[in-house]
Amino acid sequence: MRALLPSPVPLDALHSTLRERGLDLLQPFRFGDTDEEHVSVLLSVAEIPANASVLDIGCGVGACARLMHEERPDLSFTLLNYSAKQLAECPDQFTKVLADAHSLPIPNEVFDVVMFNAALGNMDIQVALAEATRVLKPGGILLLNELEREAGMPQEVGSTAGTR
Repeated sequence: MRALLPSPVPLDALHSTLRERGLDLLQPFRFGDTDEEHVSVLLSVAEIPANASVLDIGCGVGACARLMHEERPDLSFTLLNYSAKQLAECPDQFTKVLADAHSLPIPNEVFDVVMFNAALGNMDIQVALAEATRVLKPGGILLLNELEREAGMPQEVGSTAGTR
């Protein structure tokens, strides 16, 4: 399996534009008026246990993890991204992994929580979720804050992408 983009170059170009506009938390639908309120709702819904280890797949610049950690400093985060440019802008307090979500360089059953925030739609859902569940501890939490795409990669879906 391969990433949607053959290289992170287009993602890096878009990233620069978004950062110039001051955008940090790139989640199109929110549960609150501010980034902090949105993330607080995510935390309350997920009911993450104390001292949990969290893998944020497709983390962007780590804004969601940073805000979660501000509210829940007991959580430890590993941030995973396909873009080295975005990963370089993530907070240094977190472990960073440059990788494709379709082939995680992580052993089985490592994390208490694996989360996708507005990232899964850029991946082959079945493959990315299989990898996420592989690295999730038994009884762990899979947190999905995503828009839905039915199947395959967008270029495979054709002109009906995004429609039902």
